[in-house]
Amino acid sequence: MDEKMTDINKLCKLYIKQGLWAIIGLSFLILSIMWIGAIKGMLVPLTVAVVFSLMSEITEAKVWCRVAQRAVDSLPTFFMAVSGFRMLLALIVFFVYYLIAGRSEMSVFFLIFLVFYLMLIIHHALFFAKMQKS
Repeated sequence: MDEKMTDINKLCKLYIKQGLWAIIGLSFLILSIMWIGAIKGMLVPLTVAVVFSLMSEITEAKVWCRVAQRAVDSLPTFFMAVSGFRMLLALIVFFVYYLIAGRSEMSVFFLIFLVFYLMLIIHHALFFAKMQKS
């Protein structure tokens, strides 16, 4: 039992590490585009997307670790709930950003946030699909 918990903790740390590197990579890519193209107005949307992604990845990993250690039978429900909860949080972030920044700023925010959101979904799907196979 103790070995299983150690493996789950290692997987949790690996998930967070991979997510962190993906977020850093996307951030540098967007910052490079911003710098090369001399595009202004991308820093705030980038910051919001990075904070959302970090909070999402870390929270998801910690909750998964707990569920995997205590209630393995609940993992399918957990995966479904995470997807719905992530979508709900994204919609809330969109709404709050719209209220604060206004309509004119939404297109840049939408594009940047969408890239990070898709990265979260792809990372989640690939990581747990690989984990289920092994």
